[in-house]
Amino acid sequence: MAEEFTPRPDQIATLAKLMQTPRYIDRSEPGTGKTLPACLYTWWNWTRQGKKTVWLQPLGIVGKNRQELLRFTDFKPDEVVIFKGPPPAVKTVNLLTDLKTKPVYQVVDKDKKRFFVVDGVRTFPVSSEMINDLWEGRCLSVTPADGTLRQKSSKPQIIGRVEITPRGEEFLNQGTLQQQLRLNAKVILMGADAFADHQGWLLKHNPDIDLIIGDEWHTMFAGNASARTQALYAALQHVARLEIMTGTLVKGKLSSAYPAIAMIEPRYYGCYESFMNYHAILDGHNKPIGWINIPKFQAILSRHSTLIKFKDVYGDVPVVFQTEYVDLAGAQLAAYKEFEDKAILELEDMFLTGANEGVNLIRARQILSCPEIFKIGRGETTARDERLSVHLEDHKATGEPFVIFTASMPEQERILKMCSDMGFRVGLMNGNTSTARRVKNDEDFRAGRLDGLVCSPQVAAFGYNWGHVDHFIYLHMTYGEDDFEQSWKRGTRGVRTRPLLVTLITYDDTVEEAVLGVIVKKMHLAKEIDPHKQVINLHGRKPKFDKLEPLLNMAGGETNG
Repeated sequence: MAEEFTPRPDQIATLAKLMQTPRYIDRSEPGTGKTLPACLYTWWNWTRQGKKTVWLQPLGIVGKNRQELLRFTDFKPDEVVIFKGPPPAVKTVNLLTDLKTKPVYQVVDKDKKRFFVVDGVRTFPVSSEMINDLWEGRCLSVTPADGTLRQKSSKPQIIGRVEITPRGEEFLNQGTLQQQLRLNAKVILMGADAFADHQGWLLKHNPDIDLIIGDEWHTMFAGNASARTQALYAALQHVARLEIMTGTLVKGKLSSAYPAIAMIEPRYYGCYESFMNYHAILDGHNKPIGWINIPKFQAILSRHSTLIKFKDVYGDVPVVFQTEYVDLAGAQLAAYKEFEDKAILELEDMFLTGANEGVNLIRARQILSCPEIFKIGRGETTARDERLSVHLEDHKATGEPFVIFTASMPEQERILKMCSDMGFRVGLMNGNTSTARRVKNDEDFRAGRLDGLVCSPQVAAFGYNWGHVDHFIYLHMTYGEDDFEQSWKRGTRGVRTRPLLVTLITYDDTVEEAVLGVIVKKMHLAKEIDPHKQVINLHGRKPKFDKLEPLLNMAGGETNG
């Protein structure tokens, strides 16, 4: 049975709007509970409409969303399935040339390469190449009672039926868990890439899908020309309902919101080119350098979306941002200086978007975050690690949990070892962490079985509820203001009794200051488009790096407003 709970009035109002409006955007701030109305929406869609739901999200939160669906609705576990792709196509092999009669039951013997299928009386040899192609690395047996191949495993998830026709043709149709979609599934959870690859098959075999939910939309559908977005455009020709869930509809530039607007109501602009002609200020290379006619865009959002602010639900949450500067020295400084000038030039070329890093910029930032991989200063402790260890000693004394964010995978591994050596129980969440492990780390962290987490912002910037944490620490930053905002707001979940401290540890007088400038610039652009957005003084002071001054001035004035 579903958990006993009482939705807030604003969540009930959101659910009512979703039911009344076939296509709608919930752009409420992180921590305001967008998932609960979405869960109830899927239950209403099945129990009242008799329709199935496809729920798209980053793979890192698939497990969490499935748990919440089962928690807040009366769906059975086999009715909420995770879909990664359809079964392989049926393969046909003609056995007439090899027809033999054997009145005995045969077991597939992988080592001896002898394979048989049984139709109850006769046994036909089948080529090992065919079996290996379909069942690589698996040991199978044949059950004569029903002519079904079964995997010899404690987890019998693979089932295939063998049929012998009068013409002697064998049809081996490999079935997997995904075939249950035709029978039991009411809510289908999947990633955007799997949807892009298989949405045609999915809709063909599940014609009663009538609702698509896009959770953490900005991570999947910010590009109009991407395969993911185009696949969703195609699917929405056949699916009536769409719910978009994101607190960051505009990801750095206004054009990132076009797919959402076009899917909600395509008649506003007609096409992407019309949208750009109406809103974009282009430079000589046809790249956007600014945006105009913002009031029309805001009016569209006002008509087709809900915005619940965190402070409206829980009151003002004091969040303190502090940037701590450390000095480069020794071999690390010497190595960094070799790349600094060219790194600054490369950053100027990609300042607005913060994408497509150049080789020198990449190398300069690697030297700052993970000098050990270049054998620079081996055996030495970096200045940033030393500063981090001071914070960790404080946490050791207080026993308070912490989260450390860094986009550098080698740095993640090094910090994980540092924490373990200090006696902390720490989990890792990055691109190499499986979905199951992320779910387990999240559960253990919230239950107090882990003292801290070391995370990639791209992986852990959405979906998690870490309101019990009072201190988030950032080291190697990404260029996305959405990565930063979404990740620290993992700590603004529910009612807080103490301030949330967000600490940035960065290298003084380096290109890292310009990275902070990129993030602040994007904050200003986002606030211009969506006035409720916040601009944070990430530098904590006036940047002192002279070479960066013209670049940083592009970011405009910085406020905490």
